[in-house]
Amino acid sequence: MKSFGLLKTAGLNAPSYVSRSCVECGCTKGRRIREVFALPTTKDSILDGFWDQHYRSFSEDEPSPFCKDVLGEALGASDVLVELGCGNGRDGAWIAQRCSHYIGLDNSASAIEASERRFRRLALPPSTFQLAVSDFSAFDFSMAPKGNLIVYSRFSLHSDTEQAEDALLRRLAEVVDRPLTVFIEVRTIYDELFGSGQQVGRNAFVTDHYRRFVDPSELRAKLERNFRIDFFKVSRGFAPYQQEDPQVLRVQFGNRVPQ
Repeated sequence: MKSFGLLKTAGLNAPSYVSRSCVECGCTKGRRIREVFALPTTKDSILDGFWDQHYRSFSEDEPSPFCKDVLGEALGASDVLVELGCGNGRDGAWIAQRCSHYIGLDNSASAIEASERRFRRLALPPSTFQLAVSDFSAFDFSMAPKGNLIVYSRFSLHSDTEQAEDALLRRLAEVVDRPLTVFIEVRTIYDELFGSGQQVGRNAFVTDHYRRFVDPSELRAKLERNFRIDFFKVSRGFAPYQQEDPQVLRVQFGNRVPQ
């Protein structure tokens, strides 16, 4: 397996895909959000630790509807897939059994530990997957093994700032040496939760955790600059959970390298 020489790995000796300078400055998501929006920096800030606590008790095992809906036919056995915000591995475990190489990234150490336990139970060859505590907006996609590249993000884009979103799109636009397909499911400004909690930025609010609600028209304009848009739709019925059925955006886009 390729050695990346980077830091802040967890569990499986996997690379974090973030630069040494990023790790050494302590650039966690919670701290970055506080700096951008001038929020308090107390040790027990709800922006630190929410997801660690969440994934210590979150026990959902079945892959999400988004995972099966968009990857059921799109994912090939020779594909390489990077998941941005892999959580407890509920989708990642399903994915890793159906592609040549899986990389799961999450900012929460508890999430990566939960994914690691799940992957060990599957007894997959260690050379076929990597799990890392990492800021996915700093991921260097050129580090992923060669092959058709799929990037998958379910309910993770709205957990970070618009600056992080823009950084991610810049890195995706740099993928020009192979076919790239990106699948995203994200909360939007049409969500009933929009406006709940303390406003900490444009379309961004904190309740027990941070959410930034995406404006679909703005995201589409960004994508049209560098990518081919294959599917773009806001709807209910995409991500029902318990009593909630928000209006979320599903989008599929790719680079213009011949598929």
